[in-house]
Amino acid sequence: MNNATDVATITAKADREFPIFKEIESHLKARGKLNNIQIGWHCHLTAITAVAAKCLIAAGVDLYLSECTPATTEGSAVEQMRLEGATIYLGPDSPKRVLEHDPRVISDTGLVLIEAYIAATERESNDFRGASEITGSGISRLRSLETIGLPVVNLNDGVIKSKIENFHGVGDGLVEALDLVSKRSFSKETATVVGYGQVGAGAAHYLKRSGVNVKIAETDPVRALLAHYDGYELASLEEGMACGSLLVTATGQKFLISEALWQTACNDLTVVNLGHWQEEPNLDALEKVSKHQEKLSKGLSTYTLAKSGNKVHAYTGGAPANVALLTGSIEPTLLHLATEILTMDYLVDQGQNLDPGEQPLPYEIEKEVSRLALRALKP
Repeated sequence: MNNATDVATITAKADREFPIFKEIESHLKARGKLNNIQIGWHCHLTAITAVAAKCLIAAGVDLYLSECTPATTEGSAVEQMRLEGATIYLGPDSPKRVLEHDPRVISDTGLVLIEAYIAATERESNDFRGASEITGSGISRLRSLETIGLPVVNLNDGVIKSKIENFHGVGDGLVEALDLVSKRSFSKETATVVGYGQVGAGAAHYLKRSGVNVKIAETDPVRALLAHYDGYELASLEEGMACGSLLVTATGQKFLISEALWQTACNDLTVVNLGHWQEEPNLDALEKVSKHQEKLSKGLSTYTLAKSGNKVHAYTGGAPANVALLTGSIEPTLLHLATEILTMDYLVDQGQNLDPGEQPLPYEIEKEVSRLALRALKP
């Protein structure tokens, strides 16, 4: 999405087809807990985010946003959110600048803002309520920290985020992204999905439904066993690189593919990342072992390997393709944003009563989002 009309189009589509944020806005205004509350939000700055930001601002929030990655930032969305009253910072220092506003609540994508808050102890406030994290990679990083010092609600493992947004939203978005960018069918061809969390499982499901022969590469034995019983052939990352038409990364790990492994890629391999980190497929390593790179469109670049001469087609500079291209139904993303916003409201109200460390998402929040969603879905 590249122009100002896109934000208006998405907003109108949401209001017309799935007006959950009208319900959320009325709900928040009736509660009145967010009026004049500073909230820091590290997120993808897209037209769909703008729908959620508008709701928060209407509820009285002083909203400060930092960008996850320039690859998913839409200029028109940033412009619109600023016009509506949000303060938005871009670039690598954007989380630090958000924290300068002393937010009461933090909502994070990848544990970037939370880690910056923990490091900036001089900015800690007695009125700080808590934080939330929406990604599996962020939760993994959270669990590796020795000291946390603040409550962090785990949104990623909630039903709506994992079973609807991660599975259906991302899977549907992948198939649409392939149609949009490659303009070819992968039906009856072989794809390897690397990682079998909810994102990988959703990708595999939607690819299989579109006629693709799907294999799963998963190092965790429990997830690998689950993939087997879900009907998928198991493979390795190395096998997926060497023989197949499509490689989908969904591990949430940075630098998954080494220079040596890139050199084994078969000719015309298409690589799409769905994990949070743009660095997951490690396109810098691919560039180092390539003799030529050609950018074919906003979403597609082709690399020619120096040794073999094989061509590798990489999507969206490594950024999660469904986010960078804004593909798939907007409903799952709106649902997880609704859950994120009601969690902000919950933290403002109850955060000071929570213990430091990882906290489960209260099921009552998901029930409330579901009630509002079902109401919005009625014709």
